[in-house]
Amino acid sequence: MAIYKIIKGDVTEQETEAIVNAANTNLILGAGVAGAIRLKGGPQIQKECNEKASIIEGEVAVTSGGNLKAKYILHAATMPPGGRSSAQIVQKAVYSIFEKLREYKIKSASMPAIGCGIAGVNIKDGARVIIKAVIQEIEKDQYPEEFRIVLFTEEDYNIFLEAEKEM
Repeated sequence: MAIYKIIKGDVTEQETEAIVNAANTNLILGAGVAGAIRLKGGPQIQKECNEKASIIEGEVAVTSGGNLKAKYILHAATMPPGGRSSAQIVQKAVYSIFEKLREYKIKSASMPAIGCGIAGVNIKDGARVIIKAVIQEIEKDQYPEEFRIVLFTEEDYNIFLEAEKEM
């Protein structure tokens, strides 16, 4: 059975086969995690995003990892154009992420708190939605073998640990 972990760290530095980017529907790598992916991964990633754009909220586009340790980046559209994300979009995106993990037979993946914070979903609500969806999906299949929820700040990490205890 697959496992999931909640860890504190930088998702772009994870040594997993794939990482997840909280993307906008046009797949433009802007600030935050997407900006770090753009800076660390190189221009090839944005070029691949341009070829796949645009996608609808909750969908996932897959690109290479460029210069990152990860082989793949799963760009989960959780930032609607001109609007704010919702718990429903985040939940749909998590389900779409796991569909892509199975499709590509990806054994390990790392994901930040997609759709939370600047995207619009309160971090506490997002943590509950994300953990519940991850638990549901992790039990379904052999892919991935390991799934990490990676939080950059101590505060977000503690919020996710608290939400996990509630499950």
